[in-house]
Amino acid sequence: MPKDATGAKAAAASGKSKKKWSKTKSKENKAVNAVLFDAATYQKLTQTIPSGKLITISSVSERLQVNGSCARRAIKMLAAQGLIKPISVNSSQMIYTRATKKEEETTPEKAQ
Repeated sequence: MPKDATGAKAAAASGKSKKKWSKTKSKENKAVNAVLFDAATYQKLTQTIPSGKLITISSVSERLQVNGSCARRAIKMLAAQGLIKPISVNSSQMIYTRATKKEEETTPEKAQ
């Protein structure tokens, strides 16, 4: 083969575009969460959240579509009212569960 033919083949081969692995750029949909409680969200907070078995910041944020700081405040408020009880409270993760009536009944008897 003459040198010109091999050079032409090499030039033709290098002229092809390289394979692109990502065909499309998919953008994650960012959640648009509320930063304040409105009347409907507050009512949902007081009715549905205290009945859950596992209550964390992320679960409250997901269910009510509020941001994390609102979820933290809501959990602290429910705990102060006695509707939920803490299991593990840490600076990074707060885990709560519902307060059962059996425990509320036994607590006053111990005080007497």
